[in-house]
Amino acid sequence: MTVKRIGYHGEVGALVIVGSNVFPPGTLSLIETDDGYLEIWSLAQRAELRVLWSDVISLDGLGFATHDEAAAYLRGEFARRPPVEIAPAAAVAPAGAVAGQPMTVSRLNGQLVPARADTYPLALVAGLALDDTGAGFVATLTREALTLADWTAVAGTPSLSPGLPYFLGPEGGLTLIPEMRSGADFSNVRLGMATSPQTFAPTISDPIRL
Repeated sequence: MTVKRIGYHGEVGALVIVGSNVFPPGTLSLIETDDGYLEIWSLAQRAELRVLWSDVISLDGLGFATHDEAAAYLRGEFARRPPVEIAPAAAVAPAGAVAGQPMTVSRLNGQLVPARADTYPLALVAGLALDDTGAGFVATLTREALTLADWTAVAGTPSLSPGLPYFLGPEGGLTLIPEMRSGADFSNVRLGMATSPQTFAPTISDPIRL
């Protein structure tokens, strides 16, 4: 099998299987077969490619160490969309903010405070902090893809897990484990997906009260 370069090409806003075809974003999906192959299916309900994980490389020419790593990369690439022009929100953050932190708008005074999944009024995520902000200064939020060199302050690890969904943590931040406790004000909030180890693409959902 010839090694295949596969991925999302940001400059043209399309999914590319080099030497095969170009597809609109959101039109490819991945199936992992029982015999260890990765199959890429299009909306035409057709397998566009059947390949071993070891024959997959990124558009930048990088390979993968395991089957799971290659599959996660592909799922992350297939989830990417062209950036949507959404005007950023900005308001005073009394306690400050760190880059990538999910934030909400206080119902009391319209200021920005950290979002958290254990308190329903604070689970309505307005966006992610665009950069570090000192206490009492104006913070800017984004709902577009955000790239950080280190996600430790928000997700607990320097790098994210590509292709996996992230949720709002009980006390804030990003977590791979959704809130499932019922009662009180616990809420399940899906925030989006990591499209690379350092990039997070928000697709923020409304909180589901448990």
